[in-house]
Amino acid sequence: MHLGRFAIVVLSGLAVLPLTPSVAEAQGRGTKPVNCPSGQMVSEDTHGHCCWEGQAWSGTACVGTPTTCPPGWSVDAAKQACALDVCTAGKVRMEDQVHCCWPQQGWSSRRQACIGAPACPPLYSASGEECVAAPPPGVPAVTAATTTAMLPKAGQAAIAPAPSPEESSLQRQTAMAAEKARLEQEEAVAQAAAQKARDDAAAQAAAQKAREDAAARAAAQKAREDAAARARQALEQKRKDHETNHALGLGLMILGGAAFLGAAVFAGLGGGVNSSIQSGSFTTGQDIQNAANQGQTYNVAAYVLTGAGVVAAGIGVPVFVLTLDHDKSGSGSIAPHATTAFLGTSVSLSPGGLLARGTF
Repeated sequence: MHLGRFAIVVLSGLAVLPLTPSVAEAQGRGTKPVNCPSGQMVSEDTHGHCCWEGQAWSGTACVGTPTTCPPGWSVDAAKQACALDVCTAGKVRMEDQVHCCWPQQGWSSRRQACIGAPACPPLYSASGEECVAAPPPGVPAVTAATTTAMLPKAGQAAIAPAPSPEESSLQRQTAMAAEKARLEQEEAVAQAAAQKARDDAAAQAAAQKAREDAAARAAAQKAREDAAARARQALEQKRKDHETNHALGLGLMILGGAAFLGAAVFAGLGGGVNSSIQSGSFTTGQDIQNAANQGQTYNVAAYVLTGAGVVAAGIGVPVFVLTLDHDKSGSGSIAPHATTAFLGTSVSLSPGGLLARGTF
Protein backbone atom coordinates (compact mmCIF):
# COMPACT_ATOMS: atom_id res chain seq x y z
CA MET A 1 0.00 0.00 0.00
CA HIS A 2 2.82 2.39 0.87
CA LEU A 3 4.74 1.37 -2.25
CA GLY A 4 1.77 2.29 -4.41
CA ARG A 5 1.63 5.80 -2.96
CA PHE A 6 5.36 6.26 -3.56
CA ALA A 7 5.00 5.18 -7.18
CA ILE A 8 2.14 7.62 -7.68
CA VAL A 9 4.23 10.47 -6.28
CA VAL A 10 7.21 9.61 -8.51
CA LEU A 11 5.04 9.36 -11.59
CA SER A 12 3.44 12.70 -10.72
CA GLY A 13 6.85 14.33 -10.43
CA LEU A 14 7.94 12.87 -13.76
CA ALA A 15 4.75 14.13 -15.35
CA VAL A 16 5.40 17.65 -14.06
CA LEU A 17 9.06 17.87 -15.18
CA PRO A 18 8.42 18.18 -18.94
CA LEU A 19 6.05 21.07 -18.29
CA THR A 20 8.84 23.31 -16.85
CA PRO A 21 10.61 25.21 -19.67
CA SER A 22 14.41 25.38 -19.65
CA VAL A 23 16.35 28.66 -19.49
CA ALA A 24 17.48 28.20 -23.08
CA GLU A 25 13.87 27.72 -24.22
CA ALA A 26 12.77 30.78 -22.26
CA GLN A 27 15.60 32.83 -23.79
CA GLY A 28 14.69 31.58 -27.24
CA ARG A 29 11.18 32.95 -26.79
CA GLY A 30 12.56 36.40 -25.85
CA THR A 31 11.98 36.30 -22.10
CA LYS A 32 13.95 38.60 -19.84
CA PRO A 33 16.29 36.78 -17.41
CA VAL A 34 16.85 38.28 -14.02
CA ASN A 35 20.45 39.26 -14.76
CA CYS A 36 19.62 41.57 -17.71
CA PRO A 37 19.39 45.35 -17.13
CA SER A 38 15.93 46.84 -16.94
CA GLY A 39 14.17 46.80 -20.32
CA GLN A 40 16.65 44.44 -22.02
CA MET A 41 16.13 40.76 -22.79
CA VAL A 42 17.71 37.69 -24.35
CA SER A 43 16.26 36.28 -27.57
CA GLU A 44 17.27 33.87 -30.27
CA ASP A 45 18.82 36.80 -32.17
CA THR A 46 21.03 37.92 -29.26
CA HIS A 47 22.71 34.51 -28.67
CA GLY A 48 22.59 34.73 -24.90
CA HIS A 49 23.39 38.49 -24.66
CA CYS A 50 21.13 41.15 -23.18
CA CYS A 51 19.90 43.59 -25.84
CA TRP A 52 16.98 45.94 -26.39
CA GLU A 53 13.87 44.45 -27.94
CA GLY A 54 14.22 44.19 -31.71
CA GLN A 55 18.04 44.11 -31.68
CA ALA A 56 20.46 41.31 -32.64
CA TRP A 57 24.00 40.34 -31.54
CA SER A 58 26.71 41.10 -34.16
CA GLY A 59 29.45 39.18 -32.39
CA THR A 60 30.78 42.27 -30.57
CA ALA A 61 27.73 44.38 -29.68
CA CYS A 62 23.95 44.70 -29.92
CA VAL A 63 23.00 46.30 -33.25
CA GLY A 64 19.81 47.57 -34.80
CA THR A 65 17.31 50.24 -33.81
CA PRO A 66 15.15 49.00 -30.92
CA THR A 67 11.51 48.41 -31.85
CA THR A 68 10.16 49.35 -28.43
CA CYS A 69 11.57 50.82 -25.23
CA PRO A 70 10.33 50.42 -21.63
CA PRO A 71 8.35 53.23 -19.97
CA GLY A 72 10.51 56.27 -19.28
CA TRP A 73 12.81 55.46 -22.21
CA SER A 74 12.79 56.60 -25.87
CA VAL A 75 14.33 55.17 -29.01
CA ASP A 76 17.64 56.81 -29.94
CA ALA A 77 18.16 55.82 -33.57
CA ALA A 78 21.55 57.53 -33.83
CA LYS A 79 22.99 55.47 -30.96
CA GLN A 80 20.87 52.35 -31.73
CA ALA A 81 19.74 52.16 -28.11
CA CYS A 82 17.04 53.21 -25.70
CA ALA A 83 17.75 56.52 -23.96
CA LEU A 84 16.22 57.82 -20.74
CA ASP A 85 13.57 60.49 -21.12
CA VAL A 86 14.36 63.93 -19.71
CA CYS A 87 12.52 64.67 -16.49
CA THR A 88 10.06 67.49 -17.20
CA ALA A 89 7.74 69.82 -15.30
CA GLY A 90 10.04 70.09 -12.29
CA LYS A 91 10.39 66.34 -11.67
CA VAL A 92 13.74 64.85 -10.61
CA ARG A 93 15.48 61.55 -11.32
CA MET A 94 15.10 58.86 -8.68
CA GLU A 95 17.90 56.74 -7.18
CA ASP A 96 17.27 53.98 -9.74
CA GLN A 97 18.42 56.53 -12.38
CA VAL A 98 15.33 55.63 -14.47
CA HIS A 99 12.07 57.03 -13.13
CA CYS A 100 11.15 60.69 -12.63
CA CYS A 101 9.08 61.80 -9.61
CA TRP A 102 8.27 65.01 -7.83
CA PRO A 103 10.81 66.21 -5.25
CA GLN A 104 10.67 64.41 -1.86
CA GLN A 105 8.93 61.41 -3.47
CA GLY A 106 10.20 57.89 -4.06
CA TRP A 107 9.61 55.25 -6.71
CA SER A 108 7.69 52.14 -5.63
CA SER A 109 8.61 49.10 -7.74
CA ARG A 110 5.70 47.18 -6.25
CA ARG A 111 3.11 49.84 -7.07
CA GLN A 112 4.96 51.04 -10.18
CA ALA A 113 4.26 54.61 -9.21
CA CYS A 114 5.75 57.63 -7.40
CA ILE A 115 4.61 57.71 -3.79
CA GLY A 116 4.88 60.20 -0.94
CA ALA A 117 3.84 63.80 -0.39
CA PRO A 118 5.40 65.84 -3.21
CA ALA A 119 7.21 69.16 -2.90
CA CYS A 120 5.61 70.96 -5.83
CA PRO A 121 7.47 73.62 -7.85
CA PRO A 122 6.11 77.16 -8.26
CA LEU A 123 2.70 77.48 -10.00
CA TYR A 124 1.90 73.91 -8.93
CA SER A 125 -0.07 72.67 -5.94
CA ALA A 126 -0.21 69.24 -4.31
CA SER A 127 -3.22 67.06 -5.00
CA GLY A 128 -2.72 63.80 -3.17
CA GLU A 129 0.51 62.33 -4.51
CA GLU A 130 0.49 64.50 -7.63
CA CYS A 131 1.33 68.12 -8.44
CA VAL A 132 -1.28 69.93 -10.52
CA ALA A 133 -1.02 73.32 -12.17
CA ALA A 134 -2.42 76.01 -9.90
CA PRO A 135 -4.63 78.55 -11.68
CA PRO A 136 -3.50 82.19 -11.55
CA PRO A 137 -5.32 84.58 -9.19
CA GLY A 138 -8.88 85.29 -10.30
CA VAL A 139 -9.17 82.17 -12.46
CA PRO A 140 -11.45 79.46 -10.98
CA ALA A 141 -9.97 75.99 -10.67
CA VAL A 142 -11.44 73.17 -12.72
CA THR A 143 -13.54 71.08 -10.34
CA ALA A 144 -15.42 67.82 -10.61
CA ALA A 145 -18.75 69.72 -10.93
CA THR A 146 -17.37 71.74 -13.81
CA THR A 147 -16.19 68.57 -15.49
CA THR A 148 -19.59 66.93 -15.00
CA ALA A 149 -21.40 69.95 -16.43
CA MET A 150 -19.23 69.74 -19.52
CA LEU A 151 -20.19 66.12 -20.23
CA PRO A 152 -22.79 65.61 -23.03
CA LYS A 153 -26.31 64.80 -22.07
CA ALA A 154 -28.04 61.59 -23.03
CA GLY A 155 -28.61 61.33 -26.76
CA GLN A 156 -26.17 64.11 -27.55
CA ALA A 157 -22.84 63.66 -29.28
CA ALA A 158 -19.75 64.29 -27.23
CA ILE A 159 -18.42 67.67 -28.27
CA ALA A 160 -15.17 68.93 -26.81
CA PRO A 161 -15.79 72.47 -25.62
CA ALA A 162 -13.41 75.13 -26.83
CA PRO A 163 -11.08 76.35 -24.10
CA SER A 164 -11.87 79.72 -22.68
CA PRO A 165 -9.33 82.53 -22.79
CA GLU A 166 -8.68 81.99 -19.10
CA GLU A 167 -8.00 78.29 -19.65
CA SER A 168 -5.70 79.04 -22.59
CA SER A 169 -3.80 81.54 -20.45
CA LEU A 170 -3.56 78.94 -17.66
CA GLN A 171 -2.16 76.35 -20.08
CA ARG A 172 0.42 78.81 -21.39
CA GLN A 173 1.45 79.81 -17.88
CA THR A 174 1.68 76.17 -16.85
CA ALA A 175 3.88 75.33 -19.83
CA MET A 176 6.07 78.38 -19.21
CA ALA A 177 6.41 77.47 -15.51
CA ALA A 178 7.38 73.90 -16.42
CA GLU A 179 9.95 75.11 -18.95
CA LYS A 180 11.34 77.63 -16.47
CA ALA A 181 11.65 74.95 -13.81
CA ARG A 182 13.45 72.66 -16.27
CA LEU A 183 15.87 75.40 -17.30
CA GLU A 184 16.54 76.31 -13.68
CA GLN A 185 17.22 72.68 -12.87
CA GLU A 186 19.62 72.33 -15.80
CA GLU A 187 21.38 75.55 -14.82
CA ALA A 188 21.71 74.35 -11.21
CA VAL A 189 23.21 71.05 -12.40
CA ALA A 190 25.65 72.90 -14.70
CA GLN A 191 26.68 75.28 -11.90
CA ALA A 192 27.21 72.39 -9.51
CA ALA A 193 29.37 70.59 -12.09
CA ALA A 194 31.41 73.75 -12.74
CA GLN A 195 31.90 74.33 -9.00
CA LYS A 196 33.00 70.73 -8.53
CA ALA A 197 35.49 71.10 -11.39
CA ARG A 198 36.88 74.28 -9.79
CA ASP A 199 37.11 72.60 -6.39
CA ASP A 200 38.89 69.57 -7.90
CA ALA A 201 41.34 71.82 -9.75
CA ALA A 202 42.05 73.82 -6.58
CA ALA A 203 42.56 70.62 -4.58
CA GLN A 204 44.94 69.24 -7.20
CA ALA A 205 46.89 72.52 -7.29
CA ALA A 206 47.14 72.56 -3.49
CA ALA A 207 48.31 68.94 -3.42
CA GLN A 208 50.91 69.65 -6.13
CA LYS A 209 52.20 72.71 -4.24
CA ALA A 210 52.39 70.68 -1.02
CA ARG A 211 54.41 68.00 -2.81
CA GLU A 212 56.75 70.62 -4.30
CA ASP A 213 57.21 72.34 -0.92
CA ALA A 214 57.94 69.01 0.74
CA ALA A 215 60.49 68.15 -1.97
CA ALA A 216 62.14 71.59 -1.57
CA ARG A 217 62.34 71.19 2.21
CA ALA A 218 63.80 67.70 1.84
CA ALA A 219 66.41 68.97 -0.65
CA ALA A 220 67.35 71.87 1.65
CA GLN A 221 67.61 69.52 4.63
CA LYS A 222 69.82 67.15 2.66
CA ALA A 223 72.05 70.04 1.57
CA ARG A 224 72.45 71.12 5.20
CA GLU A 225 73.23 67.59 6.29
CA ASP A 226 75.79 67.18 3.49
CA ALA A 227 77.45 70.50 4.42
CA ALA A 228 77.56 69.48 8.09
CA ALA A 229 79.06 66.11 7.14
CA ARG A 230 81.74 67.79 5.01
CA ALA A 231 82.52 70.20 7.87
CA ARG A 232 82.85 67.31 10.30
CA GLN A 233 85.12 65.45 7.89
CA ALA A 234 87.30 68.54 7.40
CA LEU A 235 87.52 69.09 11.16
CA GLU A 236 88.39 65.46 11.73
CA GLN A 237 91.09 65.65 9.06
CA LYS A 238 92.53 68.78 10.71
CA ARG A 239 92.55 67.02 14.05
CA LYS A 240 94.35 64.03 12.59
CA ASP A 241 96.89 66.29 10.87
CA HIS A 242 97.45 68.15 14.12
CA GLU A 243 97.99 64.93 16.03
CA THR A 244 100.38 63.74 13.32
CA ASN A 245 102.41 66.98 13.56
CA HIS A 246 102.47 66.71 17.33
CA ALA A 247 103.77 63.15 17.15
CA LEU A 248 106.31 64.21 14.50
CA GLY A 249 107.62 66.99 16.74
CA LEU A 250 107.97 64.60 19.67
CA GLY A 251 109.75 62.06 17.49
CA LEU A 252 112.20 64.66 16.19
CA MET A 253 112.90 65.77 19.75
CA ILE A 254 113.63 62.19 20.78
CA LEU A 255 115.82 61.70 17.70
CA GLY A 256 117.72 64.91 18.47
CA GLY A 257 118.27 63.81 22.06
CA ALA A 258 119.57 60.45 20.88
CA ALA A 259 121.90 62.22 18.42
CA PHE A 260 123.26 64.46 21.22
CA LEU A 261 123.79 61.41 23.40
CA GLY A 262 125.65 59.60 20.61
CA ALA A 263 127.77 62.70 19.98
CA ALA A 264 128.66 62.81 23.65
CA VAL A 265 129.72 59.13 23.58
CA PHE A 266 131.90 59.57 20.50
CA ALA A 267 133.36 62.78 21.94
CA GLY A 268 134.27 60.89 25.09
CA LEU A 269 135.89 58.09 23.07
CA GLY A 270 137.88 60.60 21.02
CA GLY A 271 139.03 62.39 24.17
CA GLY A 272 140.20 59.09 25.69
CA VAL A 273 142.28 58.29 22.60
CA ASN A 274 143.88 61.75 22.65
CA SER A 275 144.72 61.35 26.34
CA SER A 276 146.38 57.97 25.67
CA ILE A 277 148.50 59.48 22.92
CA GLN A 278 149.55 62.41 25.08
CA SER A 279 150.41 60.14 28.04
CA GLY A 280 152.78 58.02 25.88
CA SER A 281 150.80 54.83 26.14
CA PHE A 282 151.88 53.82 22.62
CA THR A 283 155.48 52.64 21.97
CA THR A 284 155.74 52.80 18.20
CA GLY A 285 154.93 55.50 15.71
CA GLN A 286 152.52 53.22 13.89
CA ASP A 287 150.46 52.69 17.04
CA ILE A 288 150.39 56.40 17.60
CA GLN A 289 149.19 57.00 14.02
CA ASN A 290 146.50 54.35 14.33
CA ALA A 291 145.30 55.85 17.57
CA ALA A 292 145.26 59.30 16.03
CA ASN A 293 143.18 58.07 13.09
CA GLN A 294 140.74 56.36 15.47
CA GLY A 295 140.42 59.51 17.57
CA GLN A 296 139.76 61.56 14.43
CA THR A 297 136.99 59.13 13.42
CA TYR A 298 135.38 59.47 16.84
CA ASN A 299 135.54 63.25 16.60
CA VAL A 300 133.92 63.27 13.11
CA ALA A 301 131.13 61.01 14.36
CA ALA A 302 130.57 63.30 17.32
CA TYR A 303 130.39 66.35 14.99
CA VAL A 304 127.91 64.63 12.65
CA LEU A 305 125.67 63.47 15.48
CA THR A 306 125.81 66.91 17.04
CA GLY A 307 124.67 68.51 13.78
CA ALA A 308 121.91 65.95 13.36
CA GLY A 309 120.76 66.55 16.92
CA VAL A 310 120.71 70.32 16.34
CA VAL A 311 118.59 69.91 13.17
CA ALA A 312 116.18 67.40 14.75
CA ALA A 313 115.78 69.44 17.90
CA GLY A 314 115.50 72.68 15.94
CA ILE A 315 112.52 71.25 14.01
CA GLY A 316 110.99 68.97 16.63
CA VAL A 317 110.94 71.42 19.53
CA PRO A 318 108.95 74.20 17.68
CA VAL A 319 106.54 71.67 16.18
CA PHE A 320 105.95 70.06 19.52
CA VAL A 321 105.54 73.40 21.28
CA LEU A 322 103.14 74.77 18.63
CA THR A 323 100.90 71.72 18.90
CA LEU A 324 100.64 71.92 22.68
CA ASP A 325 97.79 74.50 22.38
CA HIS A 326 95.56 71.88 20.77
CA ASP A 327 95.93 69.47 23.67
CA LYS A 328 95.31 72.14 26.31
CA SER A 329 92.25 73.76 24.73
CA GLY A 330 90.58 70.57 23.56
CA SER A 331 88.70 72.59 20.98
CA GLY A 332 89.82 70.42 18.10
CA SER A 333 90.97 73.45 16.06
CA ILE A 334 94.48 74.50 15.14
CA ALA A 335 96.09 77.65 13.78
CA PRO A 336 95.91 77.71 10.01
CA HIS A 337 99.57 78.68 9.74
CA ALA A 338 102.35 78.96 12.33
CA THR A 339 106.04 79.83 11.75
CA THR A 340 109.07 79.80 14.04
CA ALA A 341 112.82 80.32 13.54
CA PHE A 342 115.60 78.51 15.37
CA LEU A 343 119.33 78.69 14.60
CA GLY A 344 118.75 80.19 11.17
CA THR A 345 116.13 77.60 10.25
CA SER A 346 112.53 78.68 9.41
CA VAL A 347 109.86 76.10 10.27
CA SER A 348 106.27 76.58 8.98
CA LEU A 349 103.42 74.41 10.28
CA SER A 350 100.06 74.26 8.49
CA PRO A 351 97.22 71.71 8.18
CA GLY A 352 98.77 70.63 4.87
CA GLY A 353 102.10 69.59 6.43
CA LEU A 354 105.48 70.83 7.73
CA LEU A 355 107.87 73.04 5.74
CA ALA A 356 111.46 73.72 6.94
CA ARG A 357 113.64 76.28 5.18
CA GLY A 358 117.27 77.16 6.03
CA THR A 359 120.93 76.27 5.56
CA PHE A 360 121.91 72.80 6.74
